[in-house]
Amino acid sequence: MNLAHKHQIGKHPSLSRDNSILDKLSLKEVVKINSQGHVFSQAFRKLLWLSSDKACAYCGDQLTTYEEMRVDHFIPKNSVNCEEINNYVSCCKSCNSIKGNKSVEEFRFRLAVYKSQLRGVVSPGQAKQLVDLGVKLPISLPVFYFEKMAERECL
Repeated sequence: MNLAHKHQIGKHPSLSRDNSILDKLSLKEVVKINSQGHVFSQAFRKLLWLSSDKACAYCGDQLTTYEEMRVDHFIPKNSVNCEEINNYVSCCKSCNSIKGNKSVEEFRFRLAVYKSQLRGVVSPGQAKQLVDLGVKLPISLPVFYFEKMAERECL
């Protein structure tokens, strides 16, 4: 299997949502400080949900309410300059837990392994090592919802 991703690297979920909804917010209005640290304000969560057509940026599942939506850092929190409004994307609970603090390409590979017959047999890390050694695995890399939306806008 050729793991070269046919989509352009650098596409970003913020390019496939209605950012005019979020343009009115400052970073101070996005994050609120509480006793556990910082959390996203309800106003921001609702606007992010609306700007994203109430869907997960990765799988496209509809999110019934903004309360069920997770806010994901597209570029992981452990990276430099990740606390910007354009870096926050709407996400479902499942995609958010699988992605964790991984890059989008690492997440894409993990998701491919989880959705294949290899799930429970090898971990995504083990699968990656096998692929790097030249072993062909029965997985196919998913195209994310935000990528599909960006492609539609280009047509």
